[in-house]
Amino acid sequence: MSERCFPSLNARYINQLPDGFIYLHKTTGMVFIVNVSAHSVLQYCDGKHSLKLIVELLSEKFEVGKSELLNDVMDFVREAEKSNLIILLDQEKQA
Repeated sequence: MSERCFPSLNARYINQLPDGFIYLHKTTGMVFIVNVSAHSVLQYCDGKHSLKLIVELLSEKFEVGKSELLNDVMDFVREAEKSNLIILLDQEKQA
């Protein structure tokens, strides 16, 4: 996975819980409950923000170093893609 990929949310935000957020898959109806950190990443998964830009924005928001954040965000994005919560769009498709 490249920092230049563009994650796109494959679910829609439903509601906030005391300790997480609920997303509903657009086609299967599968429910995803994610924590605050995951929700922060998903808010930028619109197919327009590159993974690199998402890391930069979250780094500024949470005052964390980009290199520290990059591995965590990439790990989450990989898992979210495996579970079909997001899809990854190639940079060439964005041009």
